[in-house]
Amino acid sequence: MRSITPCEANPYYATLRGRLGPLSLHLVQPGTFRELRALMIRRGASPSQVKVPRVVTEGPLAELLMERRDVASEPAGRPGLPA
Repeated sequence: MRSITPCEANPYYATLRGRLGPLSLHLVQPGTFRELRALMIRRGASPSQVKVPRVVTEGPLAELLMERRDVASEPAGRPGLPA
């Protein structure tokens, strides 16, 4: 029995292959994902179907996450990297 690759299980990931850059990890302020969920619902998502995104490519969603970064937790000179 052969294993299924992530791209076979979900073709959306195949569209991202080769387009994703290096990982960037940012801590966000409390309440950020509640705001993100509300924004997704305002933009037409069904409240029962909203899930925490794994990859954010849309401008308004990415902007919200970047605005709500907890910059105090980022090491000086190395934003996006854990201490």
